[in-house]
Amino acid sequence: DQGLRTTDELKSAIGHFTPERKRAQFLAQVFQAVRIEVNGELDVLEKLLKQSIDILKPGGRLVVISFLYSDAHMLYIELSCMRKS
Repeated sequence: DQGLRTTDELKSAIGHFTPERKRAQFLAQVFQAVRIEVNGELDVLEKLLKQSIDILKPGGRLVVISFLYSDAHMLYIELSCMRKS
């Protein structure tokens, strides 16, 4: 088995899970999830947050704009842990 090589192969593989009425939105979310995983985007965000502790001065502020729930959720967890330590 060679796995999936193209977006059309991915669409075919998940086709029977795709709701008819919201097909475009569903596929966009699947492709977004694949991109996030392949690029290691959540790992990069986690590293950035941990490195920001060394860069910020006491009382400094870090501003992060998040457009995805997964990012926002990770930010909440990481920042909560940072406050406790």
